[in-house]
Amino acid sequence: MTLSLLAKVGELVVAIDATQIYQIHHVADLPARQLESNLYSLELEQQSIPGWDLGELFASRSADAKAWVVVDARIGSTSRRFGLRVGACITVRKLPEVKAL
Repeated sequence: MTLSLLAKVGELVVAIDATQIYQIHHVADLPARQLESNLYSLELEQQSIPGWDLGELFASRSADAKAWVVVDARIGSTSRRFGLRVGACITVRKLPEVKAL
């Protein structure tokens, strides 16, 4: 089972792998500059990282955005850090493994 953060995005609930989460910030606490419709530049630890508003990406309202979830995605030995703007963070829980049909 995988431990995941469940967060609201409009009417949806998304699961983000908790082992990949670096930090969670209230939207007002992390400086962000909008570059395109749903693409942002976040200022984190004196670096600029990309961020996406999942509400806008999924054609939902972004007005309920409450948090930036900063993900440190690791693929092999390479790591990429980026932010995902979500609504309320609901809970962290184990989700069952999903197997291909």
